[in-house]
Amino acid sequence: MGNDGLEAAPIKRKLYAENFEDSIGYEPFYYFDVTKAFPVWKEAIMNFYAARHSSVRFVRYYEALAMEHGNLIGTDYATTFTVDECFRRVVQEYL
Repeated sequence: MGNDGLEAAPIKRKLYAENFEDSIGYEPFYYFDVTKAFPVWKEAIMNFYAARHSSVRFVRYYEALAMEHGNLIGTDYATTFTVDECFRRVVQEYL
């Protein structure tokens, strides 16, 4: 138990989110439909200074990326995560 009286979260795996700065070599492993949440994200991100004043068009970049990922899984918007290469094994009893 930590100093705050809360038990430690049971972390089972480490996931990496795709981002503009580290996109080279990123290979999506998990896809999540975020269509319902996307308008909330878009409104929230506009509160960040960099989203409105950067020479890089972050909001447009991430919106296009979410649309691309969504297209691949049949939704309007999706986000992806990846795992370390050594954990990219899926064991299933049946296909």
